[in-house]
Amino acid sequence: YLTHDLLSDILRVNKTISNKRSKIIRFKNTPLPNPSSIPAPSPAPKLRRHSHSSLLPPVPHSKPAQRSSAGRLPGIACLKARSRLDEVTEQRRRKQQEL
Repeated sequence: YLTHDLLSDILRVNKTISNKRSKIIRFKNTPLPNPSSIPAPSPAPKLRRHSHSSLLPPVPHSKPAQRSSAGRLPGIACLKARSRLDEVTEQRRRKQQEL
């Protein structure tokens, strides 16, 4: 139930964001914001089409949402590993500077 509710909430948020972006584009008819705003809404329609099996991009997006609890833990572990790597690299740099 949680995964389905999360997916529906994400889809609703994506729809509202895309609607707001299209409204902003309509209000601002200047050429400068168009290149930055046109590629931004493109991921929203891809996320909506979960039912179509022919489209490959939505598949990786839907899998982590189903495993929400399991997907969060590796991310935290990755962050911890990155911080440890940063500490090790800093220690190595200090040793090289001393030599």
